[in-house]
Amino acid sequence: MKKRIKNAGRGIVNVDYWYENPVDTTFMRNPLVHATWQTKLDDSLFEIAGLSFYSLPWAAKYLLGTELAPYQCAILYLLWTKKYPLILVTRGGSKTFMLAVYCILRGLFDQGSKTVVVSSTFRQAKHVFEEIVEIWKRAPLLRACVKAKPHKSVDYCEFVIGDSRAKFLPMGNGEGIRGERASNVIVDEVDAVNAEVMHVVVRGFAATQLDPMNKIKDAARRKRDGHTSVHRPNEGNQLVIAGTAGFEGGNYSKLYNQYRRILLGRARGCGYELTDVLGENFGDTWIDYRDYGIIELPWKFIPEGMLDRDMISHARMTMSKMLFDMEYNCKFADASRGFFKPLDIEHATGDFMVRLDGDTRKRYVMGVDPARTSDAFSISILEINGHKRRYVYCYSYIDKPYSFGAMKIRELISKFNIEIIGMDAGGVGLAVKDFLETPELIPDGQKAIIDIDDPNKLKNGDRILRMINFAPKWIEEANFLLQKNIEDGELLFPTTVLQGRAYHGDAIDQVEETHEEIEECKREMAQISVTQTVTGLRHFDIQPSIDDKKRKIKPRKDRYSSLLIANIVARDLAEHRDDSRVARRKYQNRKVYGGWAEDFASQTY
Repeated sequence: MKKRIKNAGRGIVNVDYWYENPVDTTFMRNPLVHATWQTKLDDSLFEIAGLSFYSLPWAAKYLLGTELAPYQCAILYLLWTKKYPLILVTRGGSKTFMLAVYCILRGLFDQGSKTVVVSSTFRQAKHVFEEIVEIWKRAPLLRACVKAKPHKSVDYCEFVIGDSRAKFLPMGNGEGIRGERASNVIVDEVDAVNAEVMHVVVRGFAATQLDPMNKIKDAARRKRDGHTSVHRPNEGNQLVIAGTAGFEGGNYSKLYNQYRRILLGRARGCGYELTDVLGENFGDTWIDYRDYGIIELPWKFIPEGMLDRDMISHARMTMSKMLFDMEYNCKFADASRGFFKPLDIEHATGDFMVRLDGDTRKRYVMGVDPARTSDAFSISILEINGHKRRYVYCYSYIDKPYSFGAMKIRELISKFNIEIIGMDAGGVGLAVKDFLETPELIPDGQKAIIDIDDPNKLKNGDRILRMINFAPKWIEEANFLLQKNIEDGELLFPTTVLQGRAYHGDAIDQVEETHEEIEECKREMAQISVTQTVTGLRHFDIQPSIDDKKRKIKPRKDRYSSLLIANIVARDLAEHRDDSRVARRKYQNRKVYGGWAEDFASQTY
């Protein structure tokens, strides 16, 4: 069904019924009505090309077999008409798909062009290529135009369209891609790209124009004839920036703010003349705001039906506000004052005190960040209280033998009902693990503490130890989980006063020391900031002070690390118990037949 909109003086414009937003038809043109052919009137291919130039969405629909939503048409128009377009779109907003459509259309209608798509990893660059492959499979007219199908190699992918090429490369450190040349450079997920590599290497791709000799001759001819060189907007090679939002101060954030200043200030002229508008001196660089364009598209402006709103609601519930804003609201996160906000930590204070021993009715998990000399050996214990976790104990020490740490872990196991221990597997962690499970080192009357994933099932002892590899992706997940749990009040910190009374009792000194350890952990967390590595991975560290840099001292964050481990193993334990309850209900339900053996293997009935 279509609804018809009368456009005075311009005929009838048909608008799809499913697009409910008001449509301004003032500048609309119908290529079938308003096209004026000057040559080759009987050439059908020429007519198709003319219709395509009048309407790129028409070309996408009939040549690529791909119908575009209105917001996708706007993205395509920006990519086609601007020299420096910037695409900031919500996760799932079809950014990668639109880059694929653009690469194909640019190759088709700008013969001789070369498009290079790069990202921090080859995997990310291949996402655009894989979208091109899917379009190629469902578009018979495109396959008729193209001699060879898209080619995938070990270290690059390529799609040749007549005399045009689209190449997909990994960024790395920039050494493997130096010397590439392109008329259109697309940098995807730019926040994960090293800024130096991008500005030195990637920008160099487009430094030389295609067919440079003709450009040189044309410039010499104009100079000979006395014609001054005039800058024409959107002329020459193109640099496309795309991705989802990251952190303030990152590569993407800086480019986004720079583009906004140029556009809002309508900057036009040499860089040194625009310092008041741009906030910095770009020397004799010619800047024209008409070359720039930004599309910023949070999830709420995506047409209903494109995104699964239930999944968005679930993401809002399970992700921290900072991460949700970056992924879905196109907001750059301010982590300059700490990844963990002091106000959030303050609000996450519960009505309980620290504990020196456990409640037999409660369950506890332990996180251990082992070390000996360079860092502190730290232990954090969380009490599981329904869906909430209470931070009830923290202990740390420096420069003692591995056996001391193992004995401290055993001491705390005897005091608390520890269901699982998470420990960093790096370096010292393996030595402590050996102390916990070696029979000769086990005190009388105690059991070996064995790794849950130990393949030797004949070992006797308590399988409650989980060794954790601090891989970058694990660190990122654990930090965002901890941030989310603090914001939602699912992880609570102890108070010094409960029901009008302060800590008291015979062990007051130990209680105060334990509470001070947790306060130190909170101070460490408040200093954590996020930095981006060359490969695009995020580091969560405490930035050293000037004095620390002079003395070459690395700030310690061991209490925070042990809490990070304890919190994520507590989450995993809760998820495992939820799965076990589901399996138990299925097992006891006589109407349910069959299932996987491993779902029931760990159950006792």
